[in-house]
Amino acid sequence: MLILRSLFLKIREMRPGWHLALGVGIGLVLLGLAWGICILVQPPAYDIVYSSRWIPMPANQGRTATYCTLAIGNAGRKPQDDVEIHFLKSAMDHALLRPLAKDARGLEWPLAIRTRGPRTTLALGRLEPGACVTVTMILNYTALETPPAWETAFRGIEPARGKARIGDPATAADSGNHVNP
Repeated sequence: MLILRSLFLKIREMRPGWHLALGVGIGLVLLGLAWGICILVQPPAYDIVYSSRWIPMPANQGRTATYCTLAIGNAGRKPQDDVEIHFLKSAMDHALLRPLAKDARGLEWPLAIRTRGPRTTLALGRLEPGACVTVTMILNYTALETPPAWETAFRGIEPARGKARIGDPATAADSGNHVNP
């Protein structure tokens, strides 16, 4: 208490106009704090989140399969013009059917597939903020083959801007307002 009282007395002894200078100083500090809080709370402009399931299925009639799902969401504030998913070609060569992509409403999402060298790329195209797409596929192997581990088959997600990170794509869940491309 004594410190505050002495500080107040020193401020009173200042020249005329100290009220204005003190008010402006306090206002600038409060404005800086508010701006800093807004920056910390605001989501990044470019943010892709994804989660995956890689489920080996029991062998049946000399065959074994792996069920794969990969959910990708744009949790950023801005659209992602081109989002690509990379897999090892040797794993994708075992796809029973063409991989299927659907948006949060269950509508089919256009999926371009390219293979270059040891890598197969699934191109999702443009993802609007809040959009979430799930890619599903089944990889089929003979009983003598061993399906690769997820860490081996999946080579990553490459957005046009920013980074992709493991997370809950439901945080970017689509409100149903964007149009399926």
